[in-house]
Amino acid sequence: MSKPTQHLVGTYRLGLTNVELYGTTTDYGGSFYFTPDDKALPRMKVSFLYQYWREVVAVLLHESLEFLCAQKGVRVVPCGHWMQSSDLYSFHFDHSQFSLMMEDQGDFLAHSLPDLHKVWQKHRPKQ
Repeated sequence: MSKPTQHLVGTYRLGLTNVELYGTTTDYGGSFYFTPDDKALPRMKVSFLYQYWREVVAVLLHESLEFLCAQKGVRVVPCGHWMQSSDLYSFHFDHSQFSLMMEDQGDFLAHSLPDLHKVWQKHRPKQ
């Protein structure tokens, strides 16, 4: 029997919705999906392949802020561009919007980080 490659960390509030947070052992980086299928909550994945906890946290910070930017409509793609790479995204928000996103992200991180650390320690590949 093969080992699972995704590990559910938990469900946490992020902005206007709940998000299922997973750790993955298949590739580096992270991702999020607003509609992973017709019924599921939005889903966020972070890699457990990193040797250092700070690297896992950096991925979670990146993905959770980008999720909020997309949710709030401040992540944009320049007109006339077909998405070939996430490098095309621009982010446009004012200081008030930034403050609100930081409040949402802070709440998400305060609740998810302790659980994420436990699951990462249990399932990360041993060096």
